[in-house]
Amino acid sequence: MRQPEAGWVLRALWLAVILIGSIIAAIVCGVLTWLGGVHPALAVVNGAGGFATTVGVFLAIAHFLSEKSPS
Repeated sequence: MRQPEAGWVLRALWLAVILIGSIIAAIVCGVLTWLGGVHPALAVVNGAGGFATTVGVFLAIAHFLSEKSPS
Protein backbone atom coordinates (compact mmCIF):
# COMPACT_ATOMS: atom_id res chain seq x y z
CA MET A 1 0.00 0.00 0.00
CA ARG A 2 1.36 3.44 -0.95
CA GLN A 3 1.93 6.07 1.68
CA PRO A 4 0.32 9.46 1.03
CA GLU A 5 2.65 12.31 0.19
CA ALA A 6 3.58 14.65 3.03
CA GLY A 7 1.90 17.61 1.29
CA TRP A 8 -1.49 15.90 1.26
CA VAL A 9 -1.21 14.92 4.91
CA LEU A 10 -0.40 18.51 5.85
CA ARG A 11 -3.31 19.84 3.79
CA ALA A 12 -5.70 17.35 5.39
CA LEU A 13 -4.48 18.37 8.83
CA TRP A 14 -4.98 22.06 8.08
CA LEU A 15 -8.44 21.33 6.65
CA ALA A 16 -9.35 19.53 9.87
CA VAL A 17 -8.17 22.50 11.94
CA ILE A 18 -10.15 24.90 9.73
CA LEU A 19 -13.33 22.82 10.00
CA ILE A 20 -13.05 22.35 13.77
CA GLY A 21 -12.47 26.07 14.28
CA SER A 22 -15.42 26.88 12.03
CA ILE A 23 -17.70 24.47 13.88
CA ILE A 24 -16.76 26.10 17.19
CA ALA A 25 -17.44 29.55 15.73
CA ALA A 26 -20.82 28.39 14.37
CA ILE A 27 -21.87 26.94 17.72
CA VAL A 28 -20.91 30.14 19.53
CA CYS A 29 -22.70 32.25 16.94
CA GLY A 30 -25.89 30.17 17.10
CA VAL A 31 -25.97 29.96 20.89
CA LEU A 32 -25.38 33.69 21.34
CA THR A 33 -28.13 34.42 18.84
CA TRP A 34 -30.52 32.07 20.64
CA LEU A 35 -29.65 33.58 24.03
CA GLY A 36 -30.43 36.98 22.53
CA GLY A 37 -34.06 35.91 22.22
CA VAL A 38 -34.22 34.93 18.55
CA HIS A 39 -36.29 31.93 17.48
CA PRO A 40 -34.17 28.71 17.57
CA ALA A 41 -34.60 28.05 13.84
CA LEU A 42 -33.22 31.48 13.01
CA ALA A 43 -30.37 30.93 15.45
CA VAL A 44 -29.44 27.75 13.54
CA VAL A 45 -29.48 29.69 10.27
CA ASN A 46 -27.28 32.36 11.84
CA GLY A 47 -24.87 29.67 13.05
CA ALA A 48 -24.74 28.20 9.55
CA GLY A 49 -23.90 31.61 8.15
CA GLY A 50 -21.17 31.94 10.75
CA PHE A 51 -19.78 28.54 9.74
CA ALA A 52 -19.72 29.38 6.04
CA THR A 53 -18.12 32.76 6.65
CA THR A 54 -15.46 31.34 8.96
CA VAL A 55 -14.56 28.55 6.52
CA GLY A 56 -14.24 31.10 3.72
CA VAL A 57 -12.04 33.43 5.74
CA PHE A 58 -9.82 30.60 7.04
CA LEU A 59 -9.38 29.16 3.54
CA ALA A 60 -8.50 32.60 2.18
CA ILE A 61 -5.91 33.05 4.93
CA ALA A 62 -4.47 29.59 4.29
CA HIS A 63 -4.25 30.31 0.56
CA PHE A 64 -2.57 33.67 1.20
CA LEU A 65 -0.02 32.11 3.55
CA SER A 66 0.76 29.23 1.21
CA GLU A 67 1.59 31.38 -1.82
CA LYS A 68 5.23 31.83 -2.64
CA SER A 69 6.41 35.42 -2.43
CA PRO A 70 7.74 37.00 -5.61
CA SER A 71 11.51 36.97 -5.79
